[in-house]
Amino acid sequence: MVKRIFVSDARGQGEFVEEGERLVKKLEEKNFPITAAFWRVSEEENHLRLVIVSPFVGREGPLETYAYIRKAVEELGSSVHFGLGDISVMSPLGSQFTDLRRALQGSGIKEFTATEAAAPSRWLESDSFTLYLYRWNPDLINAA
Repeated sequence: MVKRIFVSDARGQGEFVEEGERLVKKLEEKNFPITAAFWRVSEEENHLRLVIVSPFVGREGPLETYAYIRKAVEELGSSVHFGLGDISVMSPLGSQFTDLRRALQGSGIKEFTATEAAAPSRWLESDSFTLYLYRWNPDLINAA
């Protein structure tokens, strides 16, 4: 049900799937290191958030990271309809991402190999979360 709401919501959230992909690609074009990137749907909060996990967060801090992402969003112009308030950043070494990885493993979802990370975007669901996964780059999880 969450996927259906995400894709067909009257506020146009279905477009966010494509818009999120455009932002991730723009960041990659700018050589921004991405460990993981995904939309996270919280059913209990009825909230949708684009999460970008990057070692840049640990090196430069969240404010610098948001400034970098803001520039990429501005470069995309009107092709994205979400803003920084819809984006969360995490360090791959931080507890939030570690907890998420444990939750994924606990739901039977294993770590992705580099080949799987290059596969097309996809939905991951469990009782506690729904993700629309763009990127999962295990080689960058422990990057400092």
